[in-house]
Amino acid sequence: MECSSRPRRKPHKRIGECATEPVRNLARPAARFGMAAGALAFIGQFTAYTYITPFLIDHTRLSSDMISVLYVLYGVAGIVGSVIAGSLFKRGVIASFAGSAIVVGALVIALACSGTVPWTATGFLALWGGFWGIVNPGTLV
Repeated sequence: MECSSRPRRKPHKRIGECATEPVRNLARPAARFGMAAGALAFIGQFTAYTYITPFLIDHTRLSSDMISVLYVLYGVAGIVGSVIAGSLFKRGVIASFAGSAIVVGALVIALACSGTVPWTATGFLALWGGFWGIVNPGTLV
């Protein structure tokens, strides 16, 4: 005998239905555009990030110990950016993502152009980490 106070459960989706859901999302033009923008942002980020250590050693003349400290600063700034991202996404995900991605690009260019001074390189790298902390979760929303 079944108890009537127990809530009814929704029937589970079949395994095949769950597996095709991401593919169905690709049929939406906005989803395709968002995925392409996210891919472009990540490709640019990791391409620039690959060359940051040689740049800081060769052009800024920083020691490897100082670069390690800068990476910690970059990570902490990224965490702060991720925390701030939550309130920004309430106002508009697309604008927050796009604006932050543009700022990251500008910071990378600024670092390449005027990052020979250690203090400017430190500032640009910290800001880069902070704004990337906003871009990164923007690709998930």
